[in-house]
Amino acid sequence: MNSQRSMSFVAGALVAVFAWSLASPPSLAAGPVPAMTPQPLRNAAEARAATADLRRSLVTQASTPAPDAVPEKPFFKTGKGITAAVLMTAGLAWLFYTKSHDRVTSPANR
Repeated sequence: MNSQRSMSFVAGALVAVFAWSLASPPSLAAGPVPAMTPQPLRNAAEARAATADLRRSLVTQASTPAPDAVPEKPFFKTGKGITAAVLMTAGLAWLFYTKSHDRVTSPANR
């Protein structure tokens, strides 16, 4: 009984040490956090510059004409679509062939 109690104590201690080792490195490696000084003028200038860039990009997008849309081919007229249609047709043909030729009949029904 004593050895079982000591084994459970050792196992609990190992779990605690393992959990502490996983949790401690980020907290130890962080170091002191520098104090942030508010910079309202700098933040306002950056926001104004970002707004001006956004307006400029919107104006250039609006002034350029949209390229002519190239009509795309329907899926079943592309190479992949033709292949898919052929495989589906072959699968259905195989299904109907096996359904009509591989019927299991009971000897009692003869």
